[in-house]
Amino acid sequence: RLVIDVVGVRNAWVLPAAGSPPIYYDELAKGISLTPPQDNATAIALRGLLQVRYEYDAAAQVDGRALTVAEVTAAVTHVLHAQRPLGVDFLPVQPLSPENIEVVARIEIGLVDDARAMLADLAQCLADYISPAPRFTPYAVALQQGIPLETLLTGPLLHHGYLDPAELARAPKRELLHTSDLLREMMALPGVEAVTSLEISAGGPFAAWTLPLNAELAPRLDVANSRLTLVRRGQLVSSGSLAGLAERAGAKTPAGPPLETLLAPPAGRDRHLGQYRSLMHQFPDLYGVNAAGLPATAPPARQAQALQLKGYLLFFDQLLAILFAQLDHVRKLLAVQPLTGFATAAQPVIDAELALHELYRSQGPALAQLLAQLTESSVPAGELRARQLDHLLARCGESLTEYALAMTGITASGQAALQRQLVADRQAFLAALPRLAARRGSGLNLLLEAPAQSTAGLAERLQRKLGLSEAEPLLLIEHILLRPGPEDEPQRVPLIIPANGPDTYSLQLSLVLSLGEGRAEQ
Repeated sequence: RLVIDVVGVRNAWVLPAAGSPPIYYDELAKGISLTPPQDNATAIALRGLLQVRYEYDAAAQVDGRALTVAEVTAAVTHVLHAQRPLGVDFLPVQPLSPENIEVVARIEIGLVDDARAMLADLAQCLADYISPAPRFTPYAVALQQGIPLETLLTGPLLHHGYLDPAELARAPKRELLHTSDLLREMMALPGVEAVTSLEISAGGPFAAWTLPLNAELAPRLDVANSRLTLVRRGQLVSSGSLAGLAERAGAKTPAGPPLETLLAPPAGRDRHLGQYRSLMHQFPDLYGVNAAGLPATAPPARQAQALQLKGYLLFFDQLLAILFAQLDHVRKLLAVQPLTGFATAAQPVIDAELALHELYRSQGPALAQLLAQLTESSVPAGELRARQLDHLLARCGESLTEYALAMTGITASGQAALQRQLVADRQAFLAALPRLAARRGSGLNLLLEAPAQSTAGLAERLQRKLGLSEAEPLLLIEHILLRPGPEDEPQRVPLIIPANGPDTYSLQLSLVLSLGEGRAEQ
């Protein structure tokens, strides 16, 4: 799907490759070489080596300019290596040369308004069948059709829209052409009453039934040499070349807006969850505890009763105010950035209309500190923050528990310093998790100008889970990338002896740590 999404690619196929040159395993000497030994030789069938072939779309343009085959091949190569899975490599991308298929047919049609349009429909029908191309569905249309979002998000997002797997199955590379299939496709068009004669050719003799196709070429309708003759009741209606009539066959659908734009959430609105308004505002004036208060003529005993009721209600107000503050604090607890201040939140009930400050014995920062101490957990702040981060990791199906236990057993630093380090490592892992999850099974992009800036997803994941710093790189070696190439063919001595098995290249990885002071040494 990634290759077909490239501009200039009409269709593409990914096939297992055998590799070149052939590799042999000597069962007696336990060696791997390019020269088969006299006895006990076993040819190694490499796994994880792929050959990508594509059909060039000559009608594709960028900024009004047609792309060359070399430009399209380079674009396909970069796309493949940017998404290359671990333990997989590609042979050089192979554009397939066209195999021109001539079609000569005589067709009886009914009453149609435009014979030229009928001829164009027949040309497109034949071109689509001879060389079918998958059709993209713009993401906006796919959403309107009710395709589930999880289906659209399966695999990488494509520029031209959603590519249904059924479309890939509908567009195979044909090995044979049967005239009966072409006849069926033409008869399905409105206005076609009969096909009185039909022959096909690939540049040689015409075949009336079956035409074998070259596996190394991409079949396409030869619009210059094909001839379709339209007749109605024995009278010639139209006849001639199909040039210019099938150019639209296989053209990619306009991309439309990307899926990210269609799914963009609305702008957030701060709800100010921490703002709390006292329950006393809900009481009738009769109680004398709301903003209206008591009249100035109220006797001292009545004023004392109202003040006593305020003090009683303030206990409930304070509990609710703390809960509101903690609800507002959740966004900080769920964030991966370092948390400053208390692990929990508290706030006094501040309301100038009710003059509640008169009921607090402490004021200002002293009151805030007192409330924080009252609501603070008995668990140390560092351990509490570690638990919160472990919860976030668990929600993503991750855990750093084994790493924490290992660090506890080998570190020489104090418990407080270790706790801070573990919290920082959890935060760093969570911050990098979107990238690590997206590239979990991806290999290094070797086509970058600075390959060191591209790290295999598994290597970075292990580096963070092992607590290695950036100065302690973890190298992930993919054995398939070390396979012999054509330049090694003159070598007559074994490549590996003794070999660690018959096949040391397929789907195998090695990890290399640089020893020295630090976590790697531990």
